Amino acid sequence: MSSLPAIPAGFSSQLLQEAGGGGKKDDPQKIHDAAQQFEALLISQLMRQMREASGPEQSDQSSTSILEMAEQEFARVMSAGGGLGLAKLVIGGLSQGSRSEE
Repeated sequence: MSSLPAIPAGFSSQLLQEAGGGGKKDDPQKIHDAAQQFEALLISQLMRQMREASGPEQSDQSSTSILEMAEQEFARVMSAGGGLGLAKLVIGGLSQGSRSEE
């Protein structure tokens, strides 16, 4: 079994802090942003795993870095456009959780 992949540099390292810290905990915009970033991260990791599973690459480090940045941006744009629907599920779950705490 392989180790967990590193979080790509293009994603917010303060994702959890922004979603749950400071101000209202159930701020809909923060929940939406966090869910979208989470979905983009998952899509990016999925694309990375597919690329790595396709076989050995004949490229240097710079082209690999550019490809990873392109995958991250594609994942971000895909998530912003609705993506796989994961963000919507996360938003629904977090919104239900915040309503039940009241």
